[in-house]
Order: sequence, then structure tokens, then C-alpha cells
Amino acid sequence: MNTLHQSEDFATHNEQSLQALVRAIRLSLGEFSLTLLHCNYGNLQQDIVQKLGELSPIKIREIHLLPAVKTLYTSILAELKNEKPNALMVFGLESVTHIDTVLTSANQVREEFRKNFPFPILLWVNDQVMQKLLTLATDLKNWATTITFENTTDDLVNLLEKQIDDFFAGNATPNPQICWELETAQKDLEIRGQPLTRAVKASLEFIFGWNNYLSDQIETALAKYHSSLAFWQEIQHLQRQGILLYYIALAYFRQAEQNTLDSQRYLEESKRYQELALDIFDQGKHPDLVAKYISKLGEVLRHLKAWDELQSLANKALHLHHNYGNQLQLAQDYGFLAEVELQHSYYEEANKLAQKALQILDTSSSIPSDECSLYKFILACSQQDLGQISEAISSLEMAKQRSNIQYNPQLYISILEKLRSLYFQQGQYRIAFDIKQEQINIEHQYGFRAFIGAGYLHPQRHAINPTLAQVNHQETIAQEILVSSRQQDVKRLIARISGTEHKLIIIHGQSGVGKSSILNGGLIPKLQQQAIGERDALPVILRVYTDWVKLLGQLLAESFEQVKGKKLLENLDSQAAIVEQLRKLVSMAMVRS
Repeated sequence: MNTLHQSEDFATHNEQSLQALVRAIRLSLGEFSLTLLHCNYGNLQQDIVQKLGELSPIKIREIHLLPAVKTLYTSILAELKNEKPNALMVFGLESVTHIDTVLTSANQVREEFRKNFPFPILLWVNDQVMQKLLTLATDLKNWATTITFENTTDDLVNLLEKQIDDFFAGNATPNPQICWELETAQKDLEIRGQPLTRAVKASLEFIFGWNNYLSDQIETALAKYHSSLAFWQEIQHLQRQGILLYYIALAYFRQAEQNTLDSQRYLEESKRYQELALDIFDQGKHPDLVAKYISKLGEVLRHLKAWDELQSLANKALHLHHNYGNQLQLAQDYGFLAEVELQHSYYEEANKLAQKALQILDTSSSIPSDECSLYKFILACSQQDLGQISEAISSLEMAKQRSNIQYNPQLYISILEKLRSLYFQQGQYRIAFDIKQEQINIEHQYGFRAFIGAGYLHPQRHAINPTLAQVNHQETIAQEILVSSRQQDVKRLIARISGTEHKLIIIHGQSGVGKSSILNGGLIPKLQQQAIGERDALPVILRVYTDWVKLLGQLLAESFEQVKGKKLLENLDSQAAIVEQLRKLVSMAMVRS
């Protein structure tokens, strides 16, 4: 069968599937039904939704699930409130982080769907979700009718070419879902006997390598990057060579972050590939690309403490970014120069340059918190050396507040260390002691310290690849609990919380037996990872009872945002506001009978 006939066949199939969907909605009005819309591609999904809106006279309500959701039933319930739409279409299940939990809980409360949703539900699924439905939610799947939509061969080829061009042009950053779609498209084309060009195959190697990089599978990513690079070198495509060299440098930089003992070697490799990339862009006469990619080399030189090279590079970057850059890049350039002056003991100049970087960030619409935190830290160091101790403490407190610990724990630890030292010098020993304890705990959580001695256990964390802002990250149970009998205690607590007979659970024991540790290091991260039946848990730990109402409201809002992936609109600044919000959350979580 040739490509033309294949395209016609798939187009006809999709038209028939669309007509079947319109009939299914019409026949199910006023009663519950579940239809699985099986489709692997976002572009096709959008096309079908648009055509459905044109064909169907019935208004369809849409819900887009957030990646952080842990239950399907209560997510729909919370979104609809008391609304009873004619039909409901649910998007986003393929992007849900805890998909196993969502499907398992949906299967457990499947009768509640039938009782409380008297309208047809249309649920978009791809191959991955469908396979999980078959194994984790068999009963729910058996209730459903499945309607399949498939891209034509021409559309699959266009999808690959567009994503490749957008990625190389920097117009799109593939996430794991997009990479999965491209891999599926590649397989579908192979099954249909549609050959791919060598350029497309090399480009896909690059994108799939990026996907491995997102998952911190760095060695695999490097192998795919080098494979792709070899093709672009063979055909002498300078621009794509430079881009591959830059991403290889990124991978080595990530290895340096992950391997403290061998970081110097990885940083040197990252530096080498960065320089090769910039040389290639210079050869191709692409000063805009040099400007776009030069800042990462500055970060590498800063980690290598190559201050003279960093100064030269920052001055070059400053010139380029005035012509081709943005505010963030200019701030980075001044930040590099500030750190160089600080290392050379030119404190006045370092102070001025750090303030210049901060002023530029203040005019930017999107300010990365870590950049602001870094420049505040440099400013504080210069203020300390200039004898401005109170100003230095103020800058460090602001740096601590703005620092995103998960993306740069080492910067956060440096801020704590400097802050503790200054408070100690000022004779504020209690504050210095508390900061020291926090520093020790952070170092333990991120693996910089093997043993913390007596104290609370905390959930294990890992420094996150800064590229992964779109990925949801969860804390994990502390290793000390995983390898001990305390894991059984966590399971028993989960079982008690899951039941309805225990309204209040008290954990008691002598001081030092590990009550706080089992909560911090075991129960809380476990509750963050799973739902309790059809309900989401909002774990909150409150230890301080001075101004506890304000703190409880703040912690509740933070827990809600972490679990639900969105902010509370109400200000929880009073007992009445907290009680009212808790009532709302309970009413949303209650299963209607």
C-alpha cells in the first residue's frame, strides 16, 4: 500500500471514528457512560476536538488534569462542583506523574462515577495509559467503549520534521511526552514501511538523547549525542554541529554536579566542548548563537575558579549580549564580573557589579530565583569585607529566601554557612546554632553528609537538573527508614489513616525514640506520593506554636500547592479562614453517596 492510499485509509478511519463518537455522546445524554478516546498524538487530538465541536450540537465541558493530581474522581468532582454538564471531556491523563495511583483509585471507586456523574465522560488516553488501564483498572476499562484515532503517514512525517526543526531552532524544548510521541511516530512509520532519511534519524538521536538527559541517564544521552554529531560532521553542517557540541557540554556539566569527587574532570570536559561549540558558531559567522550559548561556559569557568578566563569571557559576552542578548544574560555577565572582582579582593567594584546585576533583574519580567539569590550572595560577601555586617546579613537573608534549594543545594548551603558565621560573630548564638542544624540536615538530605548524629530524619532529596522545571519532583522516604523495621510502622500508619474508624491518631513514646523522624522521613513523603483511597492527603507539620495560626495557614497553602499543583486563592490568615478552607477541602474530598 503506498503512502497516498495509507493516508486516505487513516483519514477515512478517523472520520468514521468521529461519527461514532458523536453518536455515542448523543445516545448517552443524561446517564453515565465512559468512552476512551485512544490517540497517541497531541496534534491529532487537537484536530479531532475542533472537528467534534463543529459536528456535535451538544456542548462538551473540558477538564485538563494537572500532573500533580492523584485521583481522577475527586479531581473531576472538585472542578465541576455542582455543575452537571451534558458531556465531559478529560485531557492530560498521559502527563499525570502518579498515573498508577490515579488509575488504581479510579478503579476502586468506579461505582461513584456511575452514581454521581449522570453524563458521558470522554477520556483521552494513549498507548501507555491504555496498557496501565488494562492492568491496574480492569473493571473500569471493561465499562468503557474505546474509539481510536490515528495520524496519517504524511502527518507523522510532518510531525517529525516540524519538531526537529523547532528543537534545533530553539523554538521548542521537548518534554518527556513529546519525546514519547516522536518515538511512537518513528515506530509507526517503520511498521508502515515508510523509510526515514539519515538526517531525520540523526535528529531523532539528538532528541532522544535529550530525553535521556532529562531523566539523568547521562551516559546514554552522551552516546546518542555523539552518534548524531558524527552525521552532522560528515555533511559539514556547522550550526547543528555547534548545537550538538553544546548539549554534550551540558551533559558533562550535569555529571560534574552528580559526581562531587570527580567533578573537576567532568568540568574540564564540559569546558572543552563548550569552547568547541563557540568556535564552530564563530566559523559559521553566527554571533547570535555565540551570544545564546556563551553564558554556560561562564558557569563552568566559575566552578573551575578560572577567574582570568572568566573575566575575559564575561567582557566578550557583555559586548555580544548588548547586541543579541536579553536582560537575564546581561545580569549573568555582570554577575560573573562581580565574582571575579570579589576573588581579586576588589570589594568596592564587586559590590557595584553585583548591584548592577540585581538592578537588571529587577527590570526583567521573569526573574530566576537562583540568579537573584547568587547575586545577593556575592553582594553579601562584598559587604562583609567592606565591614557592612548588618547589610551583609540582610542580603544573605534575602538570598536564602530567594534560593531554590532543589536546583542548587550547594549555593543554599554556602548561604547558610556564611549567615551562621556572621550571626555567630554578632553574638547571636541561638540563631547561629539553628542555622547550623539546618545546614547539617540539608547536607544529609542531599548526600553531602553521610551521618548527622542525633536529630530528626528527613526525606531524601536529589539536586534537580535545572532544565527540568516542567517536571514534578517528589521527596522520597529516608534510607534509614527504608532499610529498617520503621517502614512497617509507616505502612501501619497509612492503613490507619486510610480507614474511617480512626478519627484521631496519637503517636507517643519517650523522647529520642524517633517519633519526629518517622513523620518527617517516612509518613509525610509517603502521603505526598499517594492518595488515600479517592482522597488526596494534605500533610502539614506544625512545630512552632508562637503565632501558630499564621504559620498553619502558610503551611496548609504550601501543602495544597504541592499536592494540587495550584495556589489557594484565599488568604489563610485567621482561624476562621483556616476552618472554612478545611471545610471546603473536606466537602470536595467526601464521596457522594
